[in-house]
Amino acid sequence: MVLFTYNANETAAVLDAFPGDVKREEVREGVTYTDLGLIGGHRVVLRVSEQGPGRAQLAAEDACRVWAPKALISVGIAFGADPARQSIGDVLVPRAAYDYESQRRSPGGVIEPRGLPYPASDVLYGRVRHLDQTQTSLQHWPRVWGGLLLSGAKLIDDAEVKREIARLAPTEPDGGEMEGVGVAMVAGARKVDWLLVKGICDWADGNVRANEKENNQRTAARNAVIVVRALLSDGPLWGDPQPKPTWAPPPTGEGMQVRELGRLTHLIEDQTGTVVGFHKDWSLDRASELLERRAEGVDVLNALLEWIDGTGEAKVFAILGEYGMGKTITCQRLARALEQRLQRTQTGPIPLYFDLRLVTGLSSQLPTLEQVLTECMQRGWLADTTSTFTSDQVFAWIAHGAVVIFDGLDEVLVKLDAADGQTFTRTLLSIVDRAPTPTRVVVSCRTQYFKTLRDQQNHFTGHERGDAGADTFRALTLLPLTEEQVLAYLRGVLPGEDPDRVVDVLRSVHNLEDLSHRPYTLSLIADFFPALEARRA
Repeated sequence: MVLFTYNANETAAVLDAFPGDVKREEVREGVTYTDLGLIGGHRVVLRVSEQGPGRAQLAAEDACRVWAPKALISVGIAFGADPARQSIGDVLVPRAAYDYESQRRSPGGVIEPRGLPYPASDVLYGRVRHLDQTQTSLQHWPRVWGGLLLSGAKLIDDAEVKREIARLAPTEPDGGEMEGVGVAMVAGARKVDWLLVKGICDWADGNVRANEKENNQRTAARNAVIVVRALLSDGPLWGDPQPKPTWAPPPTGEGMQVRELGRLTHLIEDQTGTVVGFHKDWSLDRASELLERRAEGVDVLNALLEWIDGTGEAKVFAILGEYGMGKTITCQRLARALEQRLQRTQTGPIPLYFDLRLVTGLSSQLPTLEQVLTECMQRGWLADTTSTFTSDQVFAWIAHGAVVIFDGLDEVLVKLDAADGQTFTRTLLSIVDRAPTPTRVVVSCRTQYFKTLRDQQNHFTGHERGDAGADTFRALTLLPLTEEQVLAYLRGVLPGEDPDRVVDVLRSVHNLEDLSHRPYTLSLIADFFPALEARRA
């Protein structure tokens, strides 16, 4: 199966949605294709073509000659017919493409249409219509229009010209584009299935704002690719014998190795944190002031759950803190809380926990998102299970609603330079844009990794000036335990000891009292307290 794109935004959308490990460039008869791998039982390749029906026809002919594909799919952007009933990002999957260029112009300005509608493949069109009626519950599934699409060589940006060519069509069109007829002609001659999948990026009326053009094109292309990805992932289209993969539930928290909690005999349930800003006016002095004023701390788990259940713009929540402050415990408490709620009420997102300490091979190359997910599952989740999970299944779980938890970003960043570290973080966070439904992502990271607060802000937002990415993030820095929390913990884990006497022992050892205000090191102190007291005696 061959996909065709015609501009950079279309190509980027496809590559973002089909980033499998087997992706590679392949040259055939002097033309470069990108092999996107096996998807839903279909081998899929990408051809980047020039715009217009003539160039699209040549590209389709080349692809048919060297690949002998079963289907040609033209994916990308188009103009919409009517902003009163359609929206930017709606996807046009026409039942037929209409050639508006074929016409007779008589004296007096009389125009006689002579173009023909080119019907799309029944197999491909039917699959999309089926998906459109079964996927609409997913919040990221776009609105799909399935009527007639105008197709011709003109790059239309004038409302009167658009109305003129629309009047030539046998029925009211849903929009228009420039390549469909070229692909359709080759598909008809070669007896190959074909389909157009184009997202609406403008109205071809000359009113698009320059600052909106690129964003609208990216939105339109991304939504078109969502439909194409679903079309292919749903399984074989022609009754091929490959078994259709079934949806498998994710493992439990135990299967995901969420076990730090199980090793604790007593859990500090009310750990607090303080808000950290990613805006450029958030100063180091302000951060230090809040860290000192612990009264402003909020319950970390409650803050995370409120964010997950809310409707705010922020899609990423960073849990920050020094060594031993309980970042991993917080991530795993969140995973456990979500799992327990799901079991109790059958509602809420699935927790997906990935331990980034398990990522290897960073000295040779930066991994893709798929490689990160797969390695964390293989080396973490699968240690005690017989199941084999894939990155495609991760996205299937996300489609049903999930919170993705990446624990231990600093364990990777410490092995990379600043540029590669930021690239790795962007790779992780790309899961937000690629997710088929709105998805929340939690990332934990040690604050000592960043030399300054500004470095920390720039790392996550990806810019030195402005606040373009700041609203995408929420963050809390974990606060040290209070004296009351330390004493309560010691009473729980050392029931035979006087907690005040334990604190006196800690004060007698250099730096040990300070370390006792960190959850992880406090647990170690409690474990080794009998030996510590014996040595002191």
